[in-house]
Amino acid sequence: MIELKNIHKQYPGVPKETLKDINLAVQDEELVCLIGPSGCGKSTLLQIIANLEEATSGTIEVPDEMSMVFQSGALLPWLTVEQNAAFGLTAKGKNKKEAAREVKPFLAMVGLTELAQKYPHELSGGQRQRVGIARALAIKPRVLLLDEPFSALDPKTTHELHEDLLKIWREQKLTILMVSHLIEESVSLADRIVLMKDGVIADTFKVPLTYPRRENGLPFHELVQKIRKEFFK
Repeated sequence: MIELKNIHKQYPGVPKETLKDINLAVQDEELVCLIGPSGCGKSTLLQIIANLEEATSGTIEVPDEMSMVFQSGALLPWLTVEQNAAFGLTAKGKNKKEAAREVKPFLAMVGLTELAQKYPHELSGGQRQRVGIARALAIKPRVLLLDEPFSALDPKTTHELHEDLLKIWREQKLTILMVSHLIEESVSLADRIVLMKDGVIADTFKVPLTYPRRENGLPFHELVQKIRKEFFK
C-alpha cells in the first residue's frame, strides 16, 4: 500500500541529512507505528508520504486516497464540528448540504453526533481530535496517516481514542501509519513498529500480541523492554 525506496531528505543550508536511505513498505490493512527520539525524522517522513514535504531523492508509491490526522486536530475555529468534519468533502467540490449528509456517519463513528453544531472552542481536547479523525475518514481514504495524534491528551481520553482507532481500523479496513513518541502506545496498537534514529530506520519489531492487549501482561512488558533497550542504545 505504501512503498518508499531510497528516500533522502536534506534541507537547504543544513549540512546533515534529515532522512538517509529510507526503505519501507507498509502492507494493505497493516497498522504501523513510527517511533524514535525527537528530531529523528519520523514526522518528516510522514509528511513526505502525505505530500506535505518533498523528498530530496528516492521514490515513493502511495494511493491517491490518503488522509491525515494532525497532532492538534488542526480545526478551523469559525466552522462548526460538522463543517470541519466535512471540510475535505467541500474542498473536493461537494456542495454543503451533500457534504453534511455524507459526514454524519463518521461523526457518529467517533461519538460526535450530538456536538455537530458546536464550535471548536466549545470542545475538549479529545473531542477536537475526534473531529480531526472524522474529517480524515469522511473522504473514505485507503491510507490514514496520524502524526502523534494523542500526545496532548490525558490518559483516559487517550485510552478511549486508542479503542476507537482500533475499531475504525478493523471496520473500515484501513492501512494506518502513525507517528508516536510512546513505546507503550505503539505496542498497544501496532502490527509492526519501526524505530528511527538519526534519520535512518534503526530496527523494526513485529507485535505478535492479540487484541485487546493487556498492558500489565508479561509478553507486553517484555516487548516494551526489548524496544526500549534499542531505543536508548
